[in-house]
Amino acid sequence: MPSTIQPTSQYTFGPANNAGDIVHFTNTAGQVVSWIDSFGVHWGGLGTIALVSLAGQTASIGSTPLYAVPPTGGGMYAVYADVIVTSAGSAGTVVASISWNNGTTAAGLDSVAFNLNTQGEQAALLGNFMAAANSIITYFTTVSGASGNPQYNFNLRLQYLG
Repeated sequence: MPSTIQPTSQYTFGPANNAGDIVHFTNTAGQVVSWIDSFGVHWGGLGTIALVSLAGQTASIGSTPLYAVPPTGGGMYAVYADVIVTSAGSAGTVVASISWNNGTTAAGLDSVAFNLNTQGEQAALLGNFMAAANSIITYFTTVSGASGNPQYNFNLRLQYLG
């Protein structure tokens, strides 16, 4: 299951600039990845906010929610995806995909289709995009023409850039 950030507590930032109370967000590893000050400004850095690590996949992975963008979380995101063939089949391809809404329309990134007939075959997908507040970022894979029981591992990391 993907890990996501969630509001964990409020604390006082201090008297400088009258920043007042802020809410900070952590991922499931306990790392602070972004925060909102009392003026409603969302601050953040290269914090990982969602991870997926799926081993032994033998078919397409249907559209799966990766991250629910919070009301103050609209902005730039980066995604890193990796697919590696762990058991070669005799034929077939796989494509890794990410989708989101940018506030105007649905959008997405797709890797190139790569063969499932060579063990160790590896493909990566890297991209950045703008996602709207209150939208859902999803992922999926598409396996086509697979035969001979190929298996692959799928790994994905989502970061909030601000």
